Amino acid sequence: MENMRVRSIQPAGEALSKSVVVSAQGLRGTLGDYAALSMNFEGVPEELKKFPRWLVYKLQPRKGRADKYDKIPYQPAHPDRKASTNNYSHYASYEEACTTCNNAQFDGLGFAITDSENLVVIDLDHCIDFVTGELSNTAVEFVESLPGYWEYSPSGRGYRGIFKGTLPGSDINNAAGVEFYGGSSARFFTVTGHKLDGSTSGLTMADPRTLLQFYDRYKPERSESQDYNCPMPERLPTEDLPDINKRVSLGVSRELEEGLEGDDRSKRLQIISKDLYTAGFDDQQVLSILAENHGSMAVALDHRRDDYGKALTYLWRHHCIPARVHRIKFESFGAKTIDRNLKPFDIPPRVFLLDSIIQKGLLGSIVAPGGTSKSSLSLAMAVAVATGIEITGHTVRTQGNVWVINNEEPEDELQRRLMAICQRHEIPWHALEGKLFMNSGFTESYLLAKKTDQGVTATAIVDHIIEEIRKNNITLLILDPFVSMHSVPENSNEEQQQVINHIRHIAGKTGCAVLLVHHTAKTGGDSEAHAGIADYSRGASAVVAALRNAQTLARMSPTTANKLGFINEECRRMIRMDWAKSNYTLPPEGSTWYRMDTVTLLNGDPVGVPVPFDMEARCEELAAIQQREEAEKHQGQLIEILDVMTADEMPIKPIIQSLESRWGIKGTAIRDRLNKLIPDEKDSAVTVKSFFNQDWRLWKVKTGQSSRSAITIFREKAEMKDG
Repeated sequence: MENMRVRSIQPAGEALSKSVVVSAQGLRGTLGDYAALSMNFEGVPEELKKFPRWLVYKLQPRKGRADKYDKIPYQPAHPDRKASTNNYSHYASYEEACTTCNNAQFDGLGFAITDSENLVVIDLDHCIDFVTGELSNTAVEFVESLPGYWEYSPSGRGYRGIFKGTLPGSDINNAAGVEFYGGSSARFFTVTGHKLDGSTSGLTMADPRTLLQFYDRYKPERSESQDYNCPMPERLPTEDLPDINKRVSLGVSRELEEGLEGDDRSKRLQIISKDLYTAGFDDQQVLSILAENHGSMAVALDHRRDDYGKALTYLWRHHCIPARVHRIKFESFGAKTIDRNLKPFDIPPRVFLLDSIIQKGLLGSIVAPGGTSKSSLSLAMAVAVATGIEITGHTVRTQGNVWVINNEEPEDELQRRLMAICQRHEIPWHALEGKLFMNSGFTESYLLAKKTDQGVTATAIVDHIIEEIRKNNITLLILDPFVSMHSVPENSNEEQQQVINHIRHIAGKTGCAVLLVHHTAKTGGDSEAHAGIADYSRGASAVVAALRNAQTLARMSPTTANKLGFINEECRRMIRMDWAKSNYTLPPEGSTWYRMDTVTLLNGDPVGVPVPFDMEARCEELAAIQQREEAEKHQGQLIEILDVMTADEMPIKPIIQSLESRWGIKGTAIRDRLNKLIPDEKDSAVTVKSFFNQDWRLWKVKTGQSSRSAITIFREKAEMKDG
């Protein structure tokens, strides 16, 4: 298989041509005109190297198509194992990936983008004419409108732009060969380091307005926008056909005349149709151009068994109508300037419910392993928001009605926990009436989204939830746990994104905050390993990407317990909350700690209730104890020094010899300890609280500047104590 990985370097800025294409022999003979640019390590942007998101890849012929290559990612730490873009443990640093790429048989490096890097990647496929080296109109428009770091793709036929910034929406994999990635789903993309002439060496911030304009142009349209009942225009006479040579690339003109290239001619025809619309041609002109040219008509006739009439309808319905939206948007698009009369108070302020943890109209989450009391804490948050009483250690900034939908616990258990919270914080049970609503899906889950033949669709309950939120003026909706709210594979970013879209639809339609109670992936032996890291969330990264705020919960680890002086019983009750994601505010420093107090209901049931715990006070108390113990230890050692001194002035050496048997350490260590315990010079002498009501003062004098200079220790009686 070694002879199937073909490399050819194309220096940045030079037009690509057939001269850089290398053919190789494989299982099916000639592999065709495919060349993989070798890595230019020096050209990779420094900002990108800092992220530990690197993989390596191999080129592998696609099954059944020896002329088509797939890029298979592998783990740099385990070069014999394939990598999953959803598994963060498979990623490596740039240095480790480079070492693996150089030492093993790999074709290059790749980067796994997630939402945490704040990067935007734009892929332009097949935008370079391999005969002339000419760029497509689309590529020229992108590169000129979004200046920054642009590089050649491994095939040498496409461009890739990498920018700092945030994608306006979900990732787009467009049939027109324009792809946008911003980390809403974990995505592996190759990096070559072969930048275009005029491109920047480092990453720049993508202009948000320009990015949004391109994004809106290429984002998928809903099916209803593709009106198949739209009447098909009449074909233009041959003599009235417009000249396309000056408005599209020579490569497109040649393909239309001679035949379409690539293994998927239908997809290629979609791209060409879009190019014709963006070049400014109207419906009648595009249809006539496609019908008149051999390359495009051959595809249509193949799909409709050489029936000319049906082939013409095929061109209109499956290529013109889906692509015409680009022309419509192109015509109606206009730059929008600011409103000079807009005042700061015209912009609605953000509305937070509980500190900056929960915000109206957006999605937030509590992420924790099982058995970490996340449901109990979410109920405590519900009570705090519903009553306006601060019981979670967070300020209630907006009071409002709350609705909890829990698919995991029976109704009576939810009532126990809620009543225990009220009892612990002395909140009357009736104070929740009309303010807190609670539904249990224990026997029959409330399912908001499911997978069908049409994809991931919202269930009828979504509309009912929207109706109930409006009817009961709900401010906060808590969905517990998130995994039970859908029947979609957890690890599919594309499908999980659709689930999130349906839930986000609820927030958008009602202005209600939505809090998802979500599980973590397995965290290993350290119970605090995931603290403050949203990426530990179970399943697809698209879920975390959609959240605007996220907190993690973790039980206290034995290491922390030992450090802070907690015994086992106390340790098992302690839970920490950490900020894991905060899109609109600066997260506070440190953790919020809770202790699970046992509350016994009048029916005899013991119930755990999370209560804020002042860990700062605990640390101060522990520090004071340690300081006092250290001072007592030092006093004891000073008394022993006095005890071995046989005169008021003694060289340090005999004192060290006398202390060796008492302290059980060597002379050098004793010398270091004496230097720390006894100050230099008489004015700084330390007072030793000795026995028999007599205090002594100790100090030392050094007779040289070196570390081994002679030292003399002095003592004198301090003033006698009264009584």
